[in-house]
Amino acid sequence: MFNWLSDRLGRFYAMLGEITGIGATAHLFRILGKTILADFGVAISRKGEFQIQGFPAGNFLIGVHIDLVIITHAHLDHFGAIARLIRHHPKAKVIVARSALMAIVFMLLDSLKIMEEERSKAKRLGIPQSEPLFTENDRLNFISNPNLVVIDLPCWLNVGDKLGPGWEGWRIGFHDSGHDTGAMMSFIVDPSDWRYLITGDVCSHDQIFRHGVILPDKEFCGDFFDKPERLTMITEATNGAKPMTETPEEVLAKFGAKLKEVEARNGLVLIAAFSKNRCSKMAMACIELGYVPFIDGSGRIMMRIELGNDKVDLLLKSEKMIFADEDEKHPEWAREQRESLLNGDMGFHPYIAPSGTLEGGHSVSAAKVILPGRNNAVIFPGYLFPDSTSKQIFEMTRGHTVVLKVWNPVRHRLVPTPVNVVSEICHFNFTSHDFQGGLVKRVQLAKPERALIVHHCDDTAFESFKTAISLAMPPLPRIERASHLKEIKL
Repeated sequence: MFNWLSDRLGRFYAMLGEITGIGATAHLFRILGKTILADFGVAISRKGEFQIQGFPAGNFLIGVHIDLVIITHAHLDHFGAIARLIRHHPKAKVIVARSALMAIVFMLLDSLKIMEEERSKAKRLGIPQSEPLFTENDRLNFISNPNLVVIDLPCWLNVGDKLGPGWEGWRIGFHDSGHDTGAMMSFIVDPSDWRYLITGDVCSHDQIFRHGVILPDKEFCGDFFDKPERLTMITEATNGAKPMTETPEEVLAKFGAKLKEVEARNGLVLIAAFSKNRCSKMAMACIELGYVPFIDGSGRIMMRIELGNDKVDLLLKSEKMIFADEDEKHPEWAREQRESLLNGDMGFHPYIAPSGTLEGGHSVSAAKVILPGRNNAVIFPGYLFPDSTSKQIFEMTRGHTVVLKVWNPVRHRLVPTPVNVVSEICHFNFTSHDFQGGLVKRVQLAKPERALIVHHCDDTAFESFKTAISLAMPPLPRIERASHLKEIKL
C-alpha cells in the first residue's frame, strides 16, 4: 500500500481511517524499520435498515509485518476491528491498559451479538449476507493471545522483557489521558532519540469520576520534552473549534435543574447515554445531585467495569441507585421493575439506559413510553451521530412522529413502531474530549518543533485549532492534517 513500509531508515506516518473526520481511527507508523499501529477501530453508520461497520483502509495490512499495536482506549471507533486485525497478525505485540481490556472484552462480545442480529435480519428479508467483521474465534484468540501485553498506568515498558529482542535503544511509556477509564497517551523514543507523543483521545478538564490530564509531571516524563526539535506530537482535535463556554460544574448544575423541573411536574426522565463511560458518568452525576437513578442494560456491566464491583455494590446496598434486576433466571422481575418505574409507581428515578443511538435496546422501550408525554423529558448527554434516531428526535418539531424499532417478545424481533415526540428533548455537553483551550495549552507545553499532526476532527475544527495555536505560540510548529491515507514524513 505504501512503499515506505519496507523502508528501514525513514520515519513515516499515515491515518488509515477517519474518512470523514471521526471514526475507524488507525495510526500507521514506520519508524527506523519498525511498523507500529496505534488503534484499529470501526466507523458505525446505517444503510436503511442495516448497521454498517466501516473499518480502516489497507485490507488489514495483510502481507505487512506489524511489530507493535497500541490500543489507546476502549471506544469502538478506536478498537472495534482489532480482533480481525490480530487474526492476520497473530505475532504482533499488542499493548492495552488493564482497565480498558475488561471493557474491550465485553464490547467485542456485544459487537458479535449485534452482527448476528443484522445477519439474521438480512436472511429474513432475503438479502445477501455480508461476511462478519470478526468471529467468536477471532475474539477468543485476541483475548488469549500470548503477545497481548497488559499494562497498568502509568508505566514505562521494560521493552526487552515485554516486546522481546529487536527493540534495543527504544523507550516506550504510557500515561492516563483523562478521557476514559484505561485511556492513555503514548510516549515513544526511537534509537536515534527522536520522540513521538500520541495523545489518544484526551481531556484536561475533570469529569464526574475522571481527573483531567494536560501532560504528565516531570517525574513521569523525565527528559522526554527536553528536545522539542526532535518531538512529533499527534493529537486529536474533536472540539478544536469549541472553546469551553460552560465549566463541568455549570453543566452539572443545569442538568440538575432540569431533573428538578421534570420531577416538579410529575414527569419521567430517560437519559439515553453511551454504554461505555457515559452511563457511569450520568449515574454518578444523578447521585451527586441527590437523585436515585435506575440503571438498565449494559450500562450496569460498564459501571462494574469502570467503578469496580465493591463501589457499585455499596451504592446499591445503600440504595443510592437501582439496577434493573440482574437475575437472568427471572427476566420477568426486571420487566415488572421497568413497568413500575414507567408507570410512576416507584417515584421519580432518572432512567439511564444505553442509547445505541436509540436503534434498539432498553432505551427504545423506555422512549416509546416517555416520548409521547408532555411532562416528560429525554436527555442526550453525548455526541449525536449523523443519521441516528437520536439526532432525528433532537432536531424534529414537537408533535411529529418518529419510527422506533421496539422489541416484540412474541415475534422475537424489533418491530418498527411510530411514536409521537411530545416530551421535552434536551442535550447536555458532558464531553470527555478536550475543548480548544485545553488542546492548545497541551501543545504549548509540549512544544513539538518537529511536527504537530492533528486528527479526529472535521475541517472546521482543524482550521480553528490551527488558528488558535498560531495566536498562542509563535513561531508556529509545522502542522499537518492527518487526513485519510495522506502520507506524512516524520
